[in-house]
Amino acid sequence: MLNLKSNVATTSVARTLFHWVMELEKHVRDGTPRELLLNTFPTLKAATAFIADASAEGVRISAKEGALSNSVRRSLWLRQWSGDFRSKSKLCGIPFEGEYVFGPELDTILERTADKKKGFPESRASLKKPSFHDPKERRPSFRGKGKQGRWSYPKGGRGRGFLLNPSNSATSFRKQ
Repeated sequence: MLNLKSNVATTSVARTLFHWVMELEKHVRDGTPRELLLNTFPTLKAATAFIADASAEGVRISAKEGALSNSVRRSLWLRQWSGDFRSKSKLCGIPFEGEYVFGPELDTILERTADKKKGFPESRASLKKPSFHDPKERRPSFRGKGKQGRWSYPKGGRGRGFLLNPSNSATSFRKQ
């Protein structure tokens, strides 16, 4: 967003400066006195200095946006890996080089793991708990349990019309 603001400001000042230079050229051709022409130079210098500063700021902001974009891409890529947070944070913080998201640094980190196979170090907690439920595990059904379950009442008990047709015990309670 900041880069957009500096680019808009730079563009508007550059357009104005272009207009002023065209006017200055017209005044030089028409023979305007030299003193009047020299009075316009501080304004032209200020506009040129602003454009230089704003474009340098735009380059700085673009570089920062690129670095943040790369960090976000790294974080999203690592999110799917099973591993401890500390190792993932270290990987996100390595300097960017090359054309890949992590560069050659990732290969050296993967090769330094304890069992010498290419893999990411995992925390002990993530090794114990599965990411999805165990298919062998029996889960309770969310449906009713038929005529004998907790969702239905035996004959003579509280039925569907309990609230609208209270039983005798409830009406006798009201009479007291």
